[in-house]
Amino acid sequence: NIWQLDEDNLLDEQDQLLLMDKEWTPTFGTKQYYFGLDLAGGSDVSIDPKHDFTQLTIVEVENGVKHIVAGFEWQGDTYKQVQEIIDIVHPEHGRFKCIDGIIDRGSLGTAIYDQLKRHIPVKAIMYKETEPTTKKNYKNAMFDHFLVELRSNRVKYPKAEYTNKDKVLKKHINEWTSLVRKNMVGINAKIEAPTGLHD
Repeated sequence: NIWQLDEDNLLDEQDQLLLMDKEWTPTFGTKQYYFGLDLAGGSDVSIDPKHDFTQLTIVEVENGVKHIVAGFEWQGDTYKQVQEIIDIVHPEHGRFKCIDGIIDRGSLGTAIYDQLKRHIPVKAIMYKETEPTTKKNYKNAMFDHFLVELRSNRVKYPKAEYTNKDKVLKKHINEWTSLVRKNMVGINAKIEAPTGLHD
């Protein structure tokens, strides 16, 4: 590719060691929860549907540290997943009473977003749109911000013994450690996971 300058793992070895806390495990209760929702069939329509999942991530924020406490994933008809998502993140009745959340409103996201916002607090972005502060697309801006937070010890997964027993959280770690950043001509890198994994 004549537009590609170089390629490397998004997270270097030191970053990967920072992903999981050495001691912390979730204690569920009255916490300050937020969610992120990435829909199957969202912004990247090039993904093979059998490798694409709707992914819901729950984050607890305490003393400025974002702890990833739970992950959920679905395949199949995204519209049929909406009620289950609401049941998990509803601010009053949900399993995790989320204060706010964010969704990628890709090719399917606008209709799903319209359904969700009638029931739960949620904001929408599109990964390929320009983030106003950095002028990069949202995908690049979000990954850059994640790296800053990770290297400042402000984002953590539970300790390895907990994470490795949780199918979805373990998959998250595998995906983080597999992500590749391909630096291209221009401001945005191409960030992607190998075939079969999610980004």
